[in-house]
Amino acid sequence: MKPVKAALILFLTIILAWLPALPGAHAQEEGYAYTLDAAYRIFQVSEGVEELVDYWLNLPFAPEVILLPASLRMIDTFALTPFANVKEYRVAQDNPYFKAVDGVLYTKDGSVLVAFPPQKGGAYAIPQGVTKVERAAFVGNALLRELTLPQGMESFPDGLFEREGGP
Repeated sequence: MKPVKAALILFLTIILAWLPALPGAHAQEEGYAYTLDAAYRIFQVSEGVEELVDYWLNLPFAPEVILLPASLRMIDTFALTPFANVKEYRVAQDNPYFKAVDGVLYTKDGSVLVAFPPQKGGAYAIPQGVTKVERAAFVGNALLRELTLPQGMESFPDGLFEREGGP
């Protein structure tokens, strides 16, 4: 499947094939690009989706956990920012491009911090080996009070904390 086609399928599926999730029910149907589980507040991107693009989703609840498939290879800078209640990201272990460590999303090699959960607070030390932080990584997080940078990281991208809701 070509990357553009996968992103388009995800976008069209969300718009045209809306599947409402009822509290306590698991909403899933073959061929859908995502699954909602209202009982556990989970949003799962379906296996086969290769790209997440930047758009707003109108879901019936605010997910707290985002599950990303092994097939995912690209995440647009602001694709995860609509999910303001996320406490953790999880990635399929066999994904060759991304991983989650303590709920924080990184590239597989650990060199880039891709997304920090908006509902993760307190103090956080970015692990040694991280050399880059994506521009939208901390969007929506007003709970993080202290951020420790690893040795060797000298700067953040322009505007990292300028968007609404950043620490």
